Amino acid sequence: MRLVNSNNIQLEFVNDDNAPDYAILSHTWEQEEVLFHDMGLESGKLKKGYPKLESCCRVARENGFAYIWDDTCCIDKTSSAELSEAINSMYRYYQEASICYVYLADVSEISQVSHSRWFTRGWTLQELIAPRQIIFFNKDWHQLGTKISLVDVLSQRTNIPASILCDSDELETTSVAQRMSWAADRVTTRKEDGAYSLMGIFGINMPLLYGEGDKAFYRLQEEIMRASDDHSLFAWKFPSTRGGLLAPTPAAFKFSGDIIPWNPFTPYNSPYTITNKGVHMEAPFIAQDVSGRGLCVLHCTRIGTRDKLIAVHLRDVYLTMEHFERCRTDEFEWVNLNTFNLTRYPVRSLCIRLHPPTITRTSRRNEGQTDTLPDASTAIDHKVVQLSLSEAASMGYAGTVWFLLAQTPSGAIHHEARSAICLAARSGHEQLVSQLMARRDTSTLTTDDHGRTALSHAAECGQEAIVRSILSSAKIHPDTKDSNGLTALWYAVYHRHSTCAKLLLQKGLVSGNVGGIADVKTALWHATSAGDVELVELLVQNRALEGPAGPALCTAVESGNLAIVEILLDNSVDTEERDAKRRTPLHIACRQDNHEMVVLLIKRGANPDRMDSSGKTELASATLRGNAALVKLLLENGANPRAKCANGKTAAAYAAGQEMKSLIGNQHWLHERFLVYDLDPYAELNRPPLNKAYFRNDPRYAPVVSFPRDGLAFSRNFLIYFRAAREHPFQKKFFLVHLNAGDCETGARCEHWRIMEIGPNTVNVIQHPETLCLQVVGVRNDFVAAGNSGFNGVQMFDRDEAHEQGMTDEPCFVFEAIKPDFSVIEQAGYTVVYWMLYDEIQHKCMDQYGRMF
Repeated sequence: MRLVNSNNIQLEFVNDDNAPDYAILSHTWEQEEVLFHDMGLESGKLKKGYPKLESCCRVARENGFAYIWDDTCCIDKTSSAELSEAINSMYRYYQEASICYVYLADVSEISQVSHSRWFTRGWTLQELIAPRQIIFFNKDWHQLGTKISLVDVLSQRTNIPASILCDSDELETTSVAQRMSWAADRVTTRKEDGAYSLMGIFGINMPLLYGEGDKAFYRLQEEIMRASDDHSLFAWKFPSTRGGLLAPTPAAFKFSGDIIPWNPFTPYNSPYTITNKGVHMEAPFIAQDVSGRGLCVLHCTRIGTRDKLIAVHLRDVYLTMEHFERCRTDEFEWVNLNTFNLTRYPVRSLCIRLHPPTITRTSRRNEGQTDTLPDASTAIDHKVVQLSLSEAASMGYAGTVWFLLAQTPSGAIHHEARSAICLAARSGHEQLVSQLMARRDTSTLTTDDHGRTALSHAAECGQEAIVRSILSSAKIHPDTKDSNGLTALWYAVYHRHSTCAKLLLQKGLVSGNVGGIADVKTALWHATSAGDVELVELLVQNRALEGPAGPALCTAVESGNLAIVEILLDNSVDTEERDAKRRTPLHIACRQDNHEMVVLLIKRGANPDRMDSSGKTELASATLRGNAALVKLLLENGANPRAKCANGKTAAAYAAGQEMKSLIGNQHWLHERFLVYDLDPYAELNRPPLNKAYFRNDPRYAPVVSFPRDGLAFSRNFLIYFRAAREHPFQKKFFLVHLNAGDCETGARCEHWRIMEIGPNTVNVIQHPETLCLQVVGVRNDFVAAGNSGFNGVQMFDRDEAHEQGMTDEPCFVFEAIKPDFSVIEQAGYTVVYWMLYDEIQHKCMDQYGRMF
């Protein structure tokens, strides 16, 4: 710090920690004060303020002080850093001074002391409180008295208790409101100084930001809140503050000089939390009317009073009990503790805006629907009390619901609040639903007594806006099931509110497809029944495929909706699943004589020979009905005319009339489609399954066969197949067998393709294997088989052993190739019959159209 040498009136820099005893000057600034840059200059001595500095030094010398401190010349105000440091330290400068000289330039005699301009300036408040000793001087530097001798005059003039004036250490016992009230009538040249001059009184340090205007005082109060939990900071009155909890100026505390902290509920106040939304504090709240107004009960009272507490008016901005602002700031109320019911008005966590908004905002409460009840701006409307919470919610009275909830203790609102949210959602009151969802005490109470969520009620009633609003909340679990196991998605689909269902599916909710009891059909079934292609596609994409009571594919086929059927088939829906009448989708399509649907289902894997509930195949049923067009369609698409019904009859037995008999008896159908006989790779070697088929003389099992891994079984079964093939007049066919083999020793697996051409009497090698990406492994005129080590070689079997197995010398052609391009094969004039996809779990056969057998 800098001090003025009282002997030569020159500035000297001293260390704060080793500062000598010094006197300090308190005065009001006049014209031509001696500033920092005037010191040591002759021009400085010519200023009007120089005699004041000179006289102060003279008095200090007379009192034995070699140094004085004067704010006009000891601070380099051109340096913002030095100015900030000095202002933050000024209370300490006055407190540590040995004596303070107060110069009253407008006072001649002691009777005029209380009228001095000195008492109206902001900076002089701390200059009165901080020093231990003060001597007052008149304009001629004649002594008027000390702080002790003038204490009554000073206390009466400033409203500062005499105990504080006599001992500044007692300052900590006073409330925030009291200290603020002492500055209520004081002014400063700059707005910011009104706050900066109070920092020392509250023990606050903060950076100086000249130019911030009123914000300086808000910053000061925020710093006070961080250091103190004194509610009296909020006990002020001032007109037109636009909603902030903090006072706009010290003048707002003019009538708060007797307010002190008092908390009759708990031993201490909960700490504040300041966020960008405001201050979070705990205090009792008393709702007053349906517009969201109420009283926040502060933990403070007047000196000498213990049966009343101060309450300030608040308004719940969004009726959510989350964001409050102060209203009616020119008054506060007194709450009588003798009649106050803390159970009814419990301590709540409130978030109150600290500052007025910088931009005028229109409250959301004024948007959309408003209460139709009479305005209750001054008192509680007793008509409101007569409504139950559920009634108010179903009517959409947001203000009434808010008022009733505010009158209910937090722990007692569960039952009615649950019903209120659901009723509001069903009735389409978006504002009210948002209001209740935003409240901390009701946001989790979104299910009614049956486990139904507000979301499911909104979805059931097609309340799209509410569904969207609820889904935007992170607190909600949209796939929650009710007591029947149903979700919001199911209700939306069941009631055919596809827009709501699509909103739910966009959130990836896939559990809504299952009904809670066996006879409840799935969401997919209902969407299919409604013919909503887009919704079905969304459900399928989200794998909402399972559930009891009614396969969706049967419903889609029965409705004749090809688009939905194709969507379901594209997503691997079971083509053989039966409905409640034991009908497969193909049965339904045939009975409806829907040829396009029949062809589609068979191509996508439906078994045309599957018997219906009466034990007949569809070919037999169509024959019995005399439906020649359907019979021909089924035969053309692979129906087996020799397939037997449950009674042992084939379709031919039901044929009536020459046309039908000729159609059924045409052997052409027997060779149009070749089925696969799938051998069990783990079957006993002496019981090859193909033998049974061969000895039945059933040619449909002959053309294609898959072989087990075992080499001997491979050779034996191949010979059986070859003999069967030679005995039947097949046209030139391309034969392809896929072997999924493994190494017996290493367990390694490999895939191979066997390519052969079948003629009426021969089996020939393809002439141009390179076209089909083939590579010949070996051709032998004896019994040969692929070896166990991945079929990479040709193994000779003992001829005698082969003869013992009943085999004769037949050619066996073994080839190895990658999977060929079927389009190239067909262009070469060959027909791809079937290929085998086969693993250790199940065996599946399909043709080039992807049809499974």
